[in-house]
Amino acid sequence: MSNTTAKYYLQKAFDLAEAIDPHQTSPNPRVGCVIVADGKMVSMGVHEKHGEGHAEAQALSGELSLEKADVYITLEPCDHFHGKKTPSCTDRLIAQRPQKIYVDQIDPHFQGKNIEKIRQSGIPVEVCNFGFHERLNPFFATHIATKAPFVTLKIAQSLDGKITAKTKYLTHEKSLHRVHEMRAQYQAILTTTKTVLADNPRFDTRLPKGSNADLIILGDSELPKSLQIWSVPQRTIYRFLTFEAFRQSSLFSQLDSIMTECGTQMNTYLLKNNLVSAINFFIAPMIVGDLGLPNIETSVPLDSFYLKAYEKLDSDVFMDFRKV
Repeated sequence: MSNTTAKYYLQKAFDLAEAIDPHQTSPNPRVGCVIVADGKMVSMGVHEKHGEGHAEAQALSGELSLEKADVYITLEPCDHFHGKKTPSCTDRLIAQRPQKIYVDQIDPHFQGKNIEKIRQSGIPVEVCNFGFHERLNPFFATHIATKAPFVTLKIAQSLDGKITAKTKYLTHEKSLHRVHEMRAQYQAILTTTKTVLADNPRFDTRLPKGSNADLIILGDSELPKSLQIWSVPQRTIYRFLTFEAFRQSSLFSQLDSIMTECGTQMNTYLLKNNLVSAINFFIAPMIVGDLGLPNIETSVPLDSFYLKAYEKLDSDVFMDFRKV
């Protein structure tokens, strides 16, 4: 089968998974599966919620015969491991014996062992590496490798590096929309009591589709129930005295991704202590001068970061720096 055909059906599997809210599956990845026989899609499945059936299991349900079918999956199938809540998709595929399996990407948790297990059973497997899995789950590999969340420092600032001004928002509508898209993708938002009391934000996701990320608040100041953070439905708010207390908690290793909504001091702390996986700058075309607070308190070298993406958002500029 040509790469074009494989890419077409893996794109279909990607489309299925992309429609799923990542907050529902996290820390599991979003995965799609399509089964094709005689040039037609005969079944499809998607992982919809953490702890429930995986994409392959959903697609393989019923009395479907795979004798002359090809299976397309956006990620290497799972197998048994300690604490696993669902049956092995690898064993299920081996038992039903499709004529060939196409996988977009190897799972860093299994590192290709399950693909080799399927091949040893006599079923051919092709790993395509089209990048669909990474687009669906940009934080998954980091979380598996480090047992810690992917932390993105989000900074909206003026040209001269100030994060406050006389206006409520420094950046324009497209940048604000992008931030809401980010909130829908990250598992949690990190902020401080100082920021909450100063700005009275909601930190919600104001999109037609997409749920609210959980909220982690650092600091010991009292937060009155009149603040807007308490009015946002369907999210959990966690409180810790310090980032180190949060880091020592069981929650830290469970989260796959965090974006920050912090001020000068916390931005500086996270960068100086090497706790950041990415820095996302939203830069507005204005100079604030001495009236605004700086994005960082002191000089912090960024030699270990590279510029992954640069984009104009109306008159704003978006820059995505990633840890090497």
